[in-house]
Amino acid sequence: MFLHHLSGKQKSAFLKVALFLIRLDGVVDMREEVVLEWALRDMGLGHKDLPPCPGQLEDVLHELAAFRGDAEASAVLLVEAVRIGASDHIEDQAQSETLAAIAERLGVTAERLQAYTSYALRLQALIEEGQELVGDA
Repeated sequence: MFLHHLSGKQKSAFLKVALFLIRLDGVVDMREEVVLEWALRDMGLGHKDLPPCPGQLEDVLHELAAFRGDAEASAVLLVEAVRIGASDHIEDQAQSETLAAIAERLGVTAERLQAYTSYALRLQALIEEGQELVGDA
């Protein structure tokens, strides 16, 4: 939804974060793939633009240098990363810890991360409701 505002380096970093979150629980859910597809479209990218998935959290955190000093881009990263993580409807401790580590590295408070999380979950629920309404038409 906001990903088109990111720079090229930030888009690449976001995709690495997204892929890491999706693969973190060892199961790639179709709903996660759909949200990733929307993210690619929002950024004007395709599957050919997907980078390799980082192997470790430290690799993900290293990518966050692209967001240093850019509070708006950091907010976009966190909101969209929460959407990716929540899209499979499975509450995953490892994903929560990863998002907290990302927020900490970006200098985002736990309270602000919670606000982003709340917003992202409401947004995802509205999108899914809209899909059902359109699908039932």
